[in-house]
Amino acid sequence: MKAKQETYLGLAAICGVLVCLSATGIALYSRSPLLRGSLDGILLLSICTTVGILFGFQLAAVARSAGWLTKDRTARDHLQNDELTLKFDTRPTSR
Repeated sequence: MKAKQETYLGLAAICGVLVCLSATGIALYSRSPLLRGSLDGILLLSICTTVGILFGFQLAAVARSAGWLTKDRTARDHLQNDELTLKFDTRPTSR
């Protein structure tokens, strides 16, 4: 593994843990009758939702920049080779 890939894995792990913790907080709010409707429950729900959304977007950004969300391997190859140019396929497509 390259150093960049290890950095991406570390960032993705941190973001994934925080998204899972926020989902657990939202599940706790929905399962607990003591929290439902109280000010503490509303605060827990809003904080968990905010953290889940922010780190969910960050996780998607890390996965995209690491090349994990692409279908072809060209983006991953560019990231591994540190190239900034794009290769376009000029072959005609058959229908």
